[in-house]
Order: sequence, then structure tokens, then C-alpha cells
Amino acid sequence: MKVIALANQKGGVAKTTSTYNLAAAKALASKRNRVLMIDLDPQSSLTISCGMEPGVGAIEDYNICRLFETDKRKQADPTECCFTVDATGLQNLYILPSNLELAVKERNLTSTRNSDVKLYNSLKALEPYFDWCFIDCPPQLGTLLSNALTAANEVIVPSKTDYLSYRGLQDLMDTIEGIKSGDGDRSLNPDLFLRGVIATMFKMTSNDHRDVLALLKKNYNVLGVIKETVEVNRYLVDGLPVVIANGKSEVAGAYKAIAAMV
Repeated sequence: MKVIALANQKGGVAKTTSTYNLAAAKALASKRNRVLMIDLDPQSSLTISCGMEPGVGAIEDYNICRLFETDKRKQADPTECCFTVDATGLQNLYILPSNLELAVKERNLTSTRNSDVKLYNSLKALEPYFDWCFIDCPPQLGTLLSNALTAANEVIVPSKTDYLSYRGLQDLMDTIEGIKSGDGDRSLNPDLFLRGVIATMFKMTSNDHRDVLALLKKNYNVLGVIKETVEVNRYLVDGLPVVIANGKSEVAGAYKAIAAMV
């Protein structure tokens, strides 16, 4: 199973939207692709985007929080916490949902031994069932982000094409380097690979956006450019990514092309 973390320590950069569309594009590409999305953000944006309500139905008891339980009696088999994304009609696209309780779990983990490898160990149990895993990371540095980067093979960084977002990328690069090289004598994931950056919310008419895009292309591997458009968010009301709701659109084509690279 290939694990890809979509990360940025800044919010509002289309990280969740990119996670959903890349995962759905992989699932659409072949019915043989068994694709899992993990919502690792207590805000549960990915879960909600998939048309699910955090804390309602089966996902109230079976969700990502069960993987971070410090009480072994409350832990669950990771396979019990994975659900098909029914809104898409795809039988090979799954989500491991989240809820607000994850923020409490993260605080409890800080005093737990080997807290950074909890997700890595859980994903080992899921390897026989999935070919691809896309992790929607929380938008801040902490134990959850460390877990994602420790468990991942690759990182993709969605970034808005404005100057402050560009400047903020270095903080994430430092975090990635810390995971690779280790803090002190322990390296959590020396083989972690930065696949590249997705330039999001790009405004063609903005000189500033064009300048920042040029900087991104100069200093990073830009996998694709996602133009700012209202259609991406419009379809999320129905729990659909744009690659399914309007598969022939320019944005859908861009996400499909990026998915084919990874």
C-alpha cells in the first residue's frame, strides 16, 4: 500500500479538496485500485466533504480516534473503521472518518511512549486491503502531523499562490526534514519523499499569483496548477469531488493528471 500525506501547516489551501479529488481520481482510474482516505483533522472537513456527519451512525463509534486510544480495551481493529464513500457510487473508495474528539486524543498522546508511530502501526494492519492511502493532515504542527509523516511514503503539499502561503512552505520543509533526519538520535522516516507541490486557488488575472507561481516552479516540483473556481466547493454540498461531479472540467483534468503521476 502506497501512503501519501497531503500536508501544509497553513489552513485554507485546498488540502482537503485535493485529498478527496486525488483519491477519487485513483479510484476512477481502475476498479482494481482499492483507495483509502484518512481524515486526520479534528475539524473533520474530509468526512463532511464525503457527505458524512461526524458523530452520527456507525462512524460515531468507529473512526480514527479508535486508532489513537491509549486504553487498549477501547482500541478497535482498523478495518472496522473504514467505510465506503457512498455519495460517489464507487465501491473501491473508502474513508477512515474523524471527529472533534481527535483533538483530545492528540493531547493525550503527547505523554505516551512511541506516540509518533501509532498511525504507522495501524496502517500495517490495513496493507492487505488497500493499494493506495491518502492522508488529509491537520493544518498545524503536532503529534497528528508527525504520525502522518512517519506513516507516509510521500508528501504532496497543496499551496495557494499567494506570497504568505509561499513563505510558509519553508516551515513545512523544516518539519519534513526533521522527520527524515531525526530529532537527536531517532529518525522517524528517513525514506520520506517530497513528491511535490500543487499550486491551488490560482488566479490567472493576478500579477501576484503569477509571480508566486513562478517562484514555486523555480524552487519546488510543481505537480499541477488548480485554478480558483466556485465549482469545486459547489459539488461538495452533494458529497462529491469535482473529478466525479464534472469529470470533463479543467480542474478535474488537472487533478486526474496529478493522480496519474503518483
